Amino acid sequence: MDKLKMHSKNAADENYKKLAKLFPSAVTETVDEDGKVIRTIDKEVLMKEINTFVSEDNFERYVFSWPEKTKALNIVNAPTSATLRPFLKESTGRDGKDGSFDTNNVYIQGDNLEVLKVLQETYLNKIKMIYIDPPYNTGNDFIYEDDYAQDYEEYLAISGQIDKDGNKLKQNPETNGRFHTDWLNMIYPRIKLARNLLTDDGAIFISIDEGEIENLKKVCNEIFNEKNYVNTFMWLHGKGKKDSWSRTLQQYIVVYAKNKTMLAPWVEKKVCDYEFKNPDNDPKGPWFSGSLSFNEERSNPESEKYYTIKSPSGVEWTRQWMISKEDMDKLIAAGDVSFGKAPAYDGVPRSKIRPGATIEVIPNNIIDDCNTTRGAENYLTSLFGSDCFSYPKPYELIQKLASFMDLKDATVLDFFSGSATTAESIMRLNIEKPESNTKFIMVQLPENLDDALETASNFTKPIIKNAIKYLDNKKLPHNLCEIGKERLRLAGKKLKEEFGDKAKNVDIGFRSLKLDSTNMKDVYYYPTDYEPGLFEDLEYNIKEDRSNEDLLFQVMLELGVPLDCKFDISEINDKQIFKVNENFLITCFDNNIDDKTITEIAKMKPYYYVMKDNSIANDSVAMNFEQIFNTYSPDTKRKVL
Repeated sequence: MDKLKMHSKNAADENYKKLAKLFPSAVTETVDEDGKVIRTIDKEVLMKEINTFVSEDNFERYVFSWPEKTKALNIVNAPTSATLRPFLKESTGRDGKDGSFDTNNVYIQGDNLEVLKVLQETYLNKIKMIYIDPPYNTGNDFIYEDDYAQDYEEYLAISGQIDKDGNKLKQNPETNGRFHTDWLNMIYPRIKLARNLLTDDGAIFISIDEGEIENLKKVCNEIFNEKNYVNTFMWLHGKGKKDSWSRTLQQYIVVYAKNKTMLAPWVEKKVCDYEFKNPDNDPKGPWFSGSLSFNEERSNPESEKYYTIKSPSGVEWTRQWMISKEDMDKLIAAGDVSFGKAPAYDGVPRSKIRPGATIEVIPNNIIDDCNTTRGAENYLTSLFGSDCFSYPKPYELIQKLASFMDLKDATVLDFFSGSATTAESIMRLNIEKPESNTKFIMVQLPENLDDALETASNFTKPIIKNAIKYLDNKKLPHNLCEIGKERLRLAGKKLKEEFGDKAKNVDIGFRSLKLDSTNMKDVYYYPTDYEPGLFEDLEYNIKEDRSNEDLLFQVMLELGVPLDCKFDISEINDKQIFKVNENFLITCFDNNIDDKTITEIAKMKPYYYVMKDNSIANDSVAMNFEQIFNTYSPDTKRKVL
């Protein structure tokens, strides 16, 4: 049986393997100062292979750099052994029932850098849309400090970057000589890791103000390539902020595609308010001309919407149309298609749009029809009964952005979740478009509100006090994640009441997961660091405080199983069995598993079967294990912790 790694991949190793596969002749070996053989890429061979000059460090060229950029790159490639642990009691089912995992949505509490690494295997190329509202670097924002060399537990313990609750935050005042550097070191690895998760037709939306928008675009140009820049939306968010020269009314939303050539065109629906005329004396009244087709160059003959229609004078038009032949025939029969002036009728067929009709248009990059920051604050106040969150984004804004994308059965990620506005926006989008079935993953660091109160401004202090008072009444810990999860519970109930039957089947739940150190003891990863005599005290390689559910979720992450997958718990011969996605994955983490239990599991023919390394009851069962599976399910991939 194969042993699971139980940690994320080393991205540098993976990139080396890809390069070696593409250009094996460029791969060689050399020795370092200590005489140790190390892997090497022959620059001269590589240059010949790709017919491109490879620049040296001192070669003059256009490059975007800052102090410690290399460290920011290193953190992207470094693996992590951190994992996600499920918390059923804090979860809510799709119907709003507390303590249920019956939902396709996920809320993750933890440092988003580590979480993004943990998600790399499971959600690689699977996230359709990412929206984030990161710290704007105004001088008062909290910036995540990241360590680039130590492992997860080590830097939590000794880096001095955490408070008593494990939070890793520091303010970044403008007097700091590393003002932009610290922000860039924070944002760069997160966006680079996030890009890996996007589908080929996916996009990332990043809210920002004028302070770092230039640097943000340079970061994204490097990570996504400038050709995948989509647009920068300007959201008019209210009264704005002012200085001695002007008042700033907008914030920005920078958008990049994973692959712009695969990004579907964006449209939004609006009531037609154009100038209507009646040049052909149409008895149905005035109309406005709307396009029904692609031009000949853009038409795809393989499309099911590629067909021929004939005008009243016999002129034929063959191309790809925006609607089906059946729908086109209905429009023509209803007199809602213009073929140009009579009697020639030789114009490209166009639709007749009537006053009051809803049409689809390309969205403007100035957003002035959504709520404001003040309006969003008032909405949250109505939910919580008091003002518990400062400067939230309105759900209308994110819902509008999400409506540009085709998110049917897709997953949306927000790894600076804050008050969880993105999650509520997706819930509302699913009510508006019941066929969407869009899922969300929220990620938020559990910022300690008591500590935040000590450094808060006069404006935010009363808001933080209200949040703490609310959490006290609910007997919840004083951290931002609890506010986010409460917002989801409250918003879900409100939506069910507000929309009634329309929201009946909408998923308003979330699975609550928390980032933690690995479930495995250090001996699992570093056996050579232990004296032989110590192993007598290490009968098990799993930490004593970890449950079978904890092990299940780490195995799911290792094998690339989505965190929202349905799983069932049953028993075979008094042993707890987890079945994920029917029989795709079956696990049993109990001890003393005998032949009978192994046989019953093998008969289920799982794709994967996972158990602990010491689960087998005795040597006799161990000897029979492979034979049992070879008899009943030879194709099952068998792995151990």
